[in-house]
Order: sequence, then structure tokens, then C-alpha cells
Amino acid sequence: MSTSPPAQPSLPPMGWYPDPTGGVEERYWDGTRWTHNTREPMAQPDWQSGLGARVADPRQAGAPAPGPVPQVPTSTQWDHVSMQWREMPVVDQVKRTADGVPLAGWWWRVLGRLIDDLLIGLVVLAVCWPQFRAAYTAVRQWWDTAMADAMRGVPVDSVALANAIQDESTMIGLVSITLTCVSAAFFHARFAATPGQLVTGLRVVPAGQGNHRGGLPLPLAIKRAAGYAIILGLNRLIGLAYIIDALWPLFGDSRQTLHDKLGRTQVVRRAKGI
Repeated sequence: MSTSPPAQPSLPPMGWYPDPTGGVEERYWDGTRWTHNTREPMAQPDWQSGLGARVADPRQAGAPAPGPVPQVPTSTQWDHVSMQWREMPVVDQVKRTADGVPLAGWWWRVLGRLIDDLLIGLVVLAVCWPQFRAAYTAVRQWWDTAMADAMRGVPVDSVALANAIQDESTMIGLVSITLTCVSAAFFHARFAATPGQLVTGLRVVPAGQGNHRGGLPLPLAIKRAAGYAIILGLNRLIGLAYIIDALWPLFGDSRQTLHDKLGRTQVVRRAKGI
């Protein structure tokens, strides 16, 4: 006679629970593990019936609780509060959205952006080929003049080069920014990802809604693209805006770039079947 193995205890559903590390905040449990997302405890509501009569809090009136605080593995860690070593829960190191979906890694985002920049660069080269040829001719003429002046001991006029290619440079920059932002808005609204993000397995979702399905809502796609246009425009003025925007996800748990913050979006890993 065979005996069935003892049933495994079911884990509590995803949600906010008292922080198992002993803090006063609540920590998000994604159904299988603790995440880095915390929040202030929700205030106790003043429960009232539909007629305005005061009633008991349903959680204190015998309503089913979401389950016990999940038990998680512990390890010996340094407690910065008590300033001593003690056993503390092992917290998931993966950054996640508010609803528990893993956020995209920084290097994957950089690779996706480089792929997009390469594709946009090829299109801009084709569209602005006359401007590139004119700029190349102006540079060659300036170089020949500069070499001749150097042989005679005359100072090289570097400002002349900037003036010679100013019109072409401005046109190429405008076309590049326009194509980048228009294509990003289209692909995000249609596929929730640009070609580079599709290749690297990433999706753009509304902030805190990692389980969002389908394309990014059009207003958010436009706002995000407009924010990126601002970044690219500033980059032509100060030269560091693009780098600052790319590095910004490294300095926050939400892993948002500046244009993510402007568009209220986050980038997550693409789950299978989405």
C-alpha cells in the first residue's frame, strides 16, 4: 500500500507584509521571494457601512488573512541598526517593479540603445547623404588650408571649420533626433520595445506595472519620446546629457533613465510568451 507524500505548505499570495528584517516598513512579497520594494505601513482605515454607521475593521472581524509572513532563508549579516552580526532574512537582490516583475539590467539596456543608435545612424546616413558629402568636402578644404597655413607658420583657424559645416551639422542633428523619437514612439506604442530592445529581450511598461500587456499607451509613448528628444537636444548643447541619461539607472532602485522619469515608464525583462 503506497502512501502519498505530505502536502507542501502553500506560500502566501503576493502582496505587502511586515518587513521580515525587523524594520517598521512593509516589504513586497512577489509570491515566491522578498523584493527590495518597501513602503510606509498603510494607515488603519476608518471602516464604515454604506449608511455611514461605523463598523469593525473586517481584518479584525474574522475576515481571512492573506496568510502568515512568509518564511525565508536567513544568513549571518551585519545589522547597521544594532551594529552587530545577527541572523537576518536573505532579501532578493533583483530590482523589480512595484508588482514584482524583474527590471532590465543596465548592460542589456546599453546594448539595446547601441543597436538602436546604429540602425538610426544608417537611416540618417541615407536620408542626409547630400549633407554628409557637403560636410566632407568642407572638412577636406579646411584641412588643406590648415596644412598650408601651418607650413607658413600661420595659426590654424579652427573656428572656420565649425562655421563651414554648421548648416550641414544642424540639419543632420535635427533629422537624427526626429527619426529617433518618432520611431521610438511608434515602436513603443505598437510593440512596447524598439528594435534594439526586441533583440535584447526588453519591454517598456508604465511605471510600477511590470505585468502590463500589449504596447505602451500612446500618451506615455509620446511623453517618453519627447523626454528623449529633450535629452538629445541638450546633448548638442552641453555634450554630456546623453551619457548622464544613460548612467542614471545605476543610481536608483527604479532603474529609470531621465526620459523614463519624464514619461513615467520602466524597462523590464521580456517574459516568455509576451
